[in-house]
Amino acid sequence: MVIFVNLYAILHSSDFIDFLLAIINKFLVENKVECNVEIVSDDASLYRPHSPEFKHLATRLKETTTSKYNNMLLHKDFCDVSQSPKSVSPLHRSWSPSMSPSSSFSMSPSSSYGSLSPTGDRSIYSEGSTSPVQFFVGDEFGSVDEGIETDDKEKDSIQIQIMTDAVIVLSMLSHQDVNHIHLIKENVMTTLIDYISDAKRFNYRLARSITRLSRNPNHLQQLIDMNFHEIVIHKLIRRICFLTRFAKRCARCEMRRKFGRDLLQEFSTHVDKPIGLSLLQVGLKNMDENKRVDSLIASMVLIRTYASRTRFFHNYMPLESFTSILEEILLDSESFMINEEIVDMRPEKSHKGFPLCWRVISVLASMISRKTYDEVMEIDAIITTSDSASNIETGIMRPENTESGCVVDQIHGQDMPKLEFCTKSDGRLISFVPKSEFCTSNGYFQGMFGNEFMERIEDRQVFQFDETTENCTVDDFRIFLHYLSGCQSPSDCVRIDSVETCVSLLYLSDKYLCGQLTDYLLRQNGPAKRLLTGSTLKDFLPCILSVSNVRRRLGYLAILVLLRFSTYEQLRTVLGQISGNRLAVDSFLELLKDFLIFCTHNTLPHQSSNIWL
Repeated sequence: MVIFVNLYAILHSSDFIDFLLAIINKFLVENKVECNVEIVSDDASLYRPHSPEFKHLATRLKETTTSKYNNMLLHKDFCDVSQSPKSVSPLHRSWSPSMSPSSSFSMSPSSSYGSLSPTGDRSIYSEGSTSPVQFFVGDEFGSVDEGIETDDKEKDSIQIQIMTDAVIVLSMLSHQDVNHIHLIKENVMTTLIDYISDAKRFNYRLARSITRLSRNPNHLQQLIDMNFHEIVIHKLIRRICFLTRFAKRCARCEMRRKFGRDLLQEFSTHVDKPIGLSLLQVGLKNMDENKRVDSLIASMVLIRTYASRTRFFHNYMPLESFTSILEEILLDSESFMINEEIVDMRPEKSHKGFPLCWRVISVLASMISRKTYDEVMEIDAIITTSDSASNIETGIMRPENTESGCVVDQIHGQDMPKLEFCTKSDGRLISFVPKSEFCTSNGYFQGMFGNEFMERIEDRQVFQFDETTENCTVDDFRIFLHYLSGCQSPSDCVRIDSVETCVSLLYLSDKYLCGQLTDYLLRQNGPAKRLLTGSTLKDFLPCILSVSNVRRRLGYLAILVLLRFSTYEQLRTVLGQISGNRLAVDSFLELLKDFLIFCTHNTLPHQSSNIWL
């Protein structure tokens, strides 16, 4: 009896639990697995269901698919885009000895991770498997092994064994409600989620323990106070490959993100009840600004029923509060650079190490529903060879009987009216352009030579280019001249292969009133929409904020990319360039408010079935 009492006291000692957490944290620091982001190729099976290409692909495949694909069992939130006839639901496979419980489940406590796959099929999560059917069927039932090869020497190491035993002890303690008072603490919950996020393999035992702890209604206050929802968001949902537009499918991150979404969804059902709402209301009325902001963030994420969410928006006006927070941060450039300094995101760092600006941006992303996403993206489909930026005509008239794509090359040696553009600094020739075609393709020169201006009266034929005035390079201006002359693919003279060139052309098309060129750049699947990512947003944002036509047609996509497809480093770079500039900050916040109002109008008038993150 004495031994039992002593063991009970040890297991419930805070020092003992801290010792277990130190073991797990030490293991994660030395064995953390980071996601290597890869950009997608033109293989349709590599696209995620939430990617801008997915809906287009699903629609196109639905029109051409044969009946042999119609009976596949799929996850309720997704549809099949696989073109592989070998992708068969595990539920429809014939029985084999590998499906026996004795061969599929490893229940030994000494096992490092244990296989919980009822099919025993490790190929589902193999590196070469990219079928959405294979992935999401297995993921739906939580029955897949990620298929990462295991080193036998590592499995038998003492470090792995000690870490595994620590995880097992914490998992076993979670089975008794009386132990939850020792486990539902910020350092414990953060470490457990860190293990799910950063360990090599997904631990189902630990995942069930975390879910079990989050369900305890007696500790709802503690979970809200520790901002449990933010820990889940930053560690499991907003993962690096999901913050990268056009990133390749990552089975490892998709599994953890799905667990995070399901965990957050269930936690919100407990909070979005009278008891939970009363707890949130106390925080919303708190005089402490930090606690009030924490409650605003929690309410934005966890209040999902339509009636409760409507009352919350009406009574507390969270959008105005969040935009005021961003305004205060951005207007003080020195404060922004200090307070938003990049933090160390090691496992031992808690969610409170994340800057306030990043937390606000993350919670605003929860307002982007699937309907909003689809409308903003406009089914941004794949650029194929027959529909690429370099193959679609600009709509500008070009001379007849030209064999090559470059019109400028055709006019050399011809006796026809031409305009000459050269550099202002050294008089170096940039390009000749045909006067008639060039003037009809832009309103600036058309008005110059179509009215009684000095250029027409003096029959001016030579114009100087100044890089400082035009805000672009000589090469970009040359591409601009060729476009307005009617050049088109396959000529390299009009190739747009960089963000800088695209942004320069947007500026030039606005300055010289080239509506057709602007339409071409901003069209569906056009160069601008394809090049706009988290890493390039810093180049596009000044143009979006200063050019009204670009703002109107590209603004919402830029805000969506900021909220959903930007890492913290990218966010800090983008906002850092407008911080301290009152005019730029006001323009940015106005665009953000318009987008958020647009999101609220697309909210479904019933309880949401998803956490939009």
